[in-house]
Amino acid sequence: MSESELTPVRVGDSVMVIDRYGTGSHEPVRALVTKAPRIWLEMTEAEPRAGRTPLTWRLRRDTQDDGGGRHNRPRFLTSAQHAREQRRTSVDAYLAGAGIRTEHGTLWHTPENRLVLANLLRAHEGLPPL
Repeated sequence: MSESELTPVRVGDSVMVIDRYGTGSHEPVRALVTKAPRIWLEMTEAEPRAGRTPLTWRLRRDTQDDGGGRHNRPRFLTSAQHAREQRRTSVDAYLAGAGIRTEHGTLWHTPENRLVLANLLRAHEGLPPL
């Protein structure tokens, strides 16, 4: 599956919503899709905080965000996208801990190259691949 490819999202599916303003955190919140028409998906927080009304979102299926112009607008990730993002975060943290620079302009800039390098280093250290 390519990076931009979105798996079909249906009613009842679990997604991860990142909404800095609604939740006050950059941490993803698990939500369930409650309506899934062609363009706008509606979702509700799966595990609301005690004594609070569950948060709800209306996000575009195609762009995976609310269509607004803000930089930190709410967005959602499918389970596969969220797992891929967590893996990238682990790879980046591992390489940073090893003192390897991965910014733009280096050989290790692409996610694929960073994953290969991290797994080569881990294999050399006798660790399982990421």
